[in-house]
Amino acid sequence: MTELHFISKGGTMKRFILLIFFLFMQQIVVAEEVIRYEGSSTIGSFLASIDEHYKPARFVIKTASESLGGERCASRQRCDLGGVARRVHPRYVKKGLYKTLMGKDAIALIINKANPVENLNASQLRDIFTNQTKNWSTVGGQNLSIHPLIPRSTSAARQVFSQKVLDGEKYRGTKVVTPNRRILSVVANDKRAIGLVSFSLLNSKVKKIRVNGQTVTTENTNYPLTRPLYLVTQDRPKGKVKAFLNWLTSKEGQKLVKRQFIGVN
Repeated sequence: MTELHFISKGGTMKRFILLIFFLFMQQIVVAEEVIRYEGSSTIGSFLASIDEHYKPARFVIKTASESLGGERCASRQRCDLGGVARRVHPRYVKKGLYKTLMGKDAIALIINKANPVENLNASQLRDIFTNQTKNWSTVGGQNLSIHPLIPRSTSAARQVFSQKVLDGEKYRGTKVVTPNRRILSVVANDKRAIGLVSFSLLNSKVKKIRVNGQTVTTENTNYPLTRPLYLVTQDRPKGKVKAFLNWLTSKEGQKLVKRQFIGVN
């Protein structure tokens, strides 16, 4: 009885309750899992967007090294998850890198909204990004020079576009813009520009064009410029990483994936 009487005196009960609440919150903070991610900026942006939806852990995200960095950091076990927005290189697979397909991304071709061009085929794109076609009037546009924009060399979008469109030729007459998202703002302010970006980065300030007559959407499996999105670990995932990947490939997780990408189920 003496103890109960002491707690109830002079607001001590309120302080006691606050103390208990503080200790409880401390336990939550201590128990929170952290997943360290490095690699593709496309996947990194997606993880940042779903952080509030996945409660068991929070993400610490690094994307400067892009997909190549995702392979390296996971292989060297310097991060919990690596992100690779293209085919994982066989040499890392041979070293035990385990890959989980989370979805597929589409590479969008974007132009300024004042540009009347609606569609370009693969041959026209190849000529533009190898500096053989230099004026928009050649492909149905205005009499303006073409300013092709590409992401940095570590970008998987740049590598996949090269493989699928350039047919072994090198980029020529192009300007490298970094970070990748900045291509959007450059195109939005330059009637002569054309750039390639992840579909997930698109906004209403630019115009996406059809490629070979196909519109880039998360549902169009016939769109020709797609790439796989892998989350990689050294050996099979365990613990907090395994739990997250199980959730991401589940029906619940795939609903979020399909907001930005083509899902895997």
